[in-house]
Amino acid sequence: MRGDISEDEYWNELRVNYGFKIHESISEKFKKWSGLIANQDILALVDEAKDKGWQVAILSNVIQPTYKVLKDAGFYDTFDGVIASCTEGYAKPEANIYQIALERLGATPEESVFIDDKQANLDPAIAMGFKVILAKNPEQIIRDVRAAIGNA
Repeated sequence: MRGDISEDEYWNELRVNYGFKIHESISEKFKKWSGLIANQDILALVDEAKDKGWQVAILSNVIQPTYKVLKDAGFYDTFDGVIASCTEGYAKPEANIYQIALERLGATPEESVFIDDKQANLDPAIAMGFKVILAKNPEQIIRDVRAAIGNA
């Protein structure tokens, strides 16, 4: 996830370490994957936050093939920044990746809201001073983000 190994090495690690049967042409098939559908309510929330002057970024632990598929499909276009573990060399919950996000956006933790579905990834953000939201479902995320940005 940190971009330390090549894509071929990643697929081979899954084969060797986990016994997965992965076809040699997986990279080409993966690049053509179109099974992702963005949640339109969440995208509307992103637009709402941006209309209120907030910067909205993605901080994601993601492998290079997935990152490329999402980037090529335009999934990242709505956001002001994308901080991906595979391009940064750090992954959540390492504090360095949160700091990279802050620097990239020119923000401070105190003026930032961090959303994640894993408490372990929220803990470093809390320690740094972020407002945090533990994501459980889209409706709860929308409600909690609106409350955090003064839109209850």
